[in-house]
Amino acid sequence: MKYYESMKDLVGNTPMVKLLHAGAGLGSEIFAK
Repeated sequence: MKYYESMKDLVGNTPMVKLLHAGAGLGSEIFAK
């Protein structure tokens, strides 16, 4: 589990991934409304 968490942090710190997550969050919020 700790390995997965560190991988998530590593990937989560990538600007591109942050951008994708932000886009996905925006998209899901739009679809939710």
